[in-house]
Amino acid sequence: ASNAAFPMSRGKQAEVGFKQSLPEAKLEWTAALYRIELDNVLSRDPNDARNTVNNGRQSSRGVELSAVWKPTREWTLAGNLAALDARYDTLIEAGGVSRVGKTPPNVPERVANLFATYRPEGSKFEYFASLNHTGHMYTDNANEIPINGFTTLDAAVSYRMRNALLTFRVRNLTDKLYATWVGRADAE
Repeated sequence: ASNAAFPMSRGKQAEVGFKQSLPEAKLEWTAALYRIELDNVLSRDPNDARNTVNNGRQSSRGVELSAVWKPTREWTLAGNLAALDARYDTLIEAGGVSRVGKTPPNVPERVANLFATYRPEGSKFEYFASLNHTGHMYTDNANEIPINGFTTLDAAVSYRMRNALLTFRVRNLTDKLYATWVGRADAE
């Protein structure tokens, strides 16, 4: 009920991209540039930290690249890369502290993935592996507490049945300890 009084966040997005298929090379790739703006970001009231107000605006701009290549009928190799610059354009927090130019929490500015799939001809089995990298991010609006980036390795084996696909998946084969989202309780 306390959130009912807040206006909806409003966003704008502009994107331009390019997609190309090269059948002779068995390759498809895409590239995109974008800009996103979001108004009415919630924050603590600069005059009373117990209250929440709409006083922020954030934006991000970035580039995304992806490619899929089938060097043989049995193999598929794919990858993607995203690089962005996410920032608060306006945000005043409790005590009148400005967060302009800071990166919003839980936003990695670099992400990269590589995928390989192998399906032997005539087989009902399919094998999959992926290498996934997420760059560092922050836990707070002040960008005082960074969380390290991480890289994981995943694998899967699938079996095709008549009307179903049965998959056994193992995530994080390197047993890397990492955080994909972080929250923080404010002290009063």
